[in-house]
Amino acid sequence: PASAGVTYKDGKIALRQPISFKAGGKKQTAEFSPGATQVIDELIDLLIGHPEIRQVRVETHTDNSLSPAKAQELTDKQARAIADYISQQGTRKDHVVVQGMGSKRPRVPNLGSAAKVKNRRVEVEVVQ
Repeated sequence: PASAGVTYKDGKIALRQPISFKAGGKKQTAEFSPGATQVIDELIDLLIGHPEIRQVRVETHTDNSLSPAKAQELTDKQARAIADYISQQGTRKDHVVVQGMGSKRPRVPNLGSAAKVKNRRVEVEVVQ
């Protein structure tokens, strides 16, 4: 790609392009949006190109539009969908640990639709 959607610098992985999920009407889902698999493929390439990264944690977050239990369920499914896709591409299953975060760690206050979109995100952290 002309601009890398995933970068690795100083021990940190940055998703410069989001891994996003389709919305079924107003309902959030665990189904990838168009283009999401391209970003995940770039993440896989990065993991292959950096064997010193032995494990990453994929965290999925959402806004407060769902009950805490539903938000947790949704983000668990979203994180698992990413890990499943990565393992289907031939990467070791133990390379990725998942963590659905529900709506517990918003990036910004959930005031308005633009803020809620910012809180629906995927973060990838190097574990070891």
